[in-house]
Amino acid sequence: MQRLPGIINIYYVLASSLMASITQKALADAPVGVFADTFLIPHIGDAICEMETQFDNNDTLEKVKLSFSTTSQLPAHEHLAFVIQTVDGKQYLIGTADKPFPVIKAWIL
Repeated sequence: MQRLPGIINIYYVLASSLMASITQKALADAPVGVFADTFLIPHIGDAICEMETQFDNNDTLEKVKLSFSTTSQLPAHEHLAFVIQTVDGKQYLIGTADKPFPVIKAWIL
């Protein structure tokens, strides 16, 4: 399991607004751009992003878990993708316009 350190910003984007070929571009190591409205999620404390790679039937599966606390309510009724930004300025996209969409689990404190 890999952990991404130093998350400073978290954004959400409607998955339907992402380009359909984004997965193929990423697999080809081509730069991927998000040309859609992104919405900053104010988060409290440290955000954690963990990635695990599994191999199943000659296919590679990547599972990503993003955990954070926020005072904002997310539009969980929509299919969302997330953009995270690290302290070194790099950005990572979690999710695509295609299934499977990220699963959102929210608890109200």
